[in-house]
Amino acid sequence: MGKGFESNRKVHMKYNVGSKQFDCLASSAPVRGGGVSAFWRYTKLLERSRWAKIAPCFVMERKWGENYLHTLLDLKYKDPGSSQQQYSVNGLEAVVIRLPHGWMKAEELTKERIKEVIIFCQELIGARAVIFTTVGLDNNAITADMWKGVVKINQLIHEVANEWQPPKDGQDGVQYVLVQEFSDFTSKILHENGKHIGYNTTSNNFFFERLVGGSTSWPQSIPMVCANKPKDNLDSECKRNKISPDGIHWCVETLGPRFTASIACLLGCVYNERPPESSPEGLTSVRKCEKDCNDQFMSLKRVPDSWIGNEKTLYASSKSNA
Repeated sequence: MGKGFESNRKVHMKYNVGSKQFDCLASSAPVRGGGVSAFWRYTKLLERSRWAKIAPCFVMERKWGENYLHTLLDLKYKDPGSSQQQYSVNGLEAVVIRLPHGWMKAEELTKERIKEVIIFCQELIGARAVIFTTVGLDNNAITADMWKGVVKINQLIHEVANEWQPPKDGQDGVQYVLVQEFSDFTSKILHENGKHIGYNTTSNNFFFERLVGGSTSWPQSIPMVCANKPKDNLDSECKRNKISPDGIHWCVETLGPRFTASIACLLGCVYNERPPESSPEGLTSVRKCEKDCNDQFMSLKRVPDSWIGNEKTLYASSKSNA
C-alpha cells in the first residue's frame, strides 16, 4: 500500500475461528502511486463450473461467488489529492495466484485447469498479466511422496508460463504469464536453517523431520519452525524461529519484504516503460527480467543496504532489466 495509505485497506468479507479473523475479500484503494490492490481468498480454482450467484465467506468454500466479483469491480474510491475525484475499479490489470494445494489434491491441479484459470481471470476482471507463486513446503507435504506432488505442480506452472502464447494484436487475453519462485526461496531458507541446526541437507529428507507432542493437529516441520534440533523431536524442546509460526504459514515480518518486492519487480517487467512487444525478442526480454527479479529477491542473495529504509522506491523494467 505504501506509507500513509494503511488506513485505505477495507475488509469486505471475513469469518472468525475462535479469536482469529480470516479475511475472504479485502481491498486497498488507492495505494501509493494510484490504483487498487485486492485480496480474494478462494480455496479452489477459479473455474466456470464453480460459479455461484452468492457464496458465503467460509473456511471450506465449494463455489466462488459472483457477489465477490461485483464487490471488487463496483468498488469506488477517491483521489487522495486536492481534486477528490471519484474512480471506479471496473477491472484489474494483474493477478497473483497461489494454487490451492492442500485444499485440492496435487493430481487435481492439471495443466489444462491452470490454463483455464488464466483465461478466466481475463474474462472476469480484464487481467493482462498473471503471476503464479510456486508452492512451498507446508503441512500438506509431510512425506517425500507428497513433496513430489508439490514439485510436479511447480513444474506444471513453469510449463504453462513458458508455453503461453499471447493474443494477437487487437484481441483480448492475458499477455504475460510470469512465475515467482517462492518455493525455491523458502527451500533455500530451510536448507540453511537445517544445516545450522545439524541436519544432513544433501537431500530434502530433513524437510520431513516433524515435531511430536505439539498442540496442532498436524506435525510441524522442524526446520520450518525450530531454531534448534529438538531432543527426540519433542515440541517442548523446540526453540521457535522466525521462519514459520506453525508449519503452515510463513512469518510475514521475515519473508514478507522479499515476497512483496519480488511481485513489484515482476510487475515492473511488464508495466514499467513501454510494454514489451509480443515478438519473440520482446518475450525473451520479459523472461530475462523475470529471472533477474527472482535471482535478486527469491534467493538468499543479499539486498544492498542502500535499498532498505528511507522509503526507497525500486524500479524494474524488461527494457533495462534494472
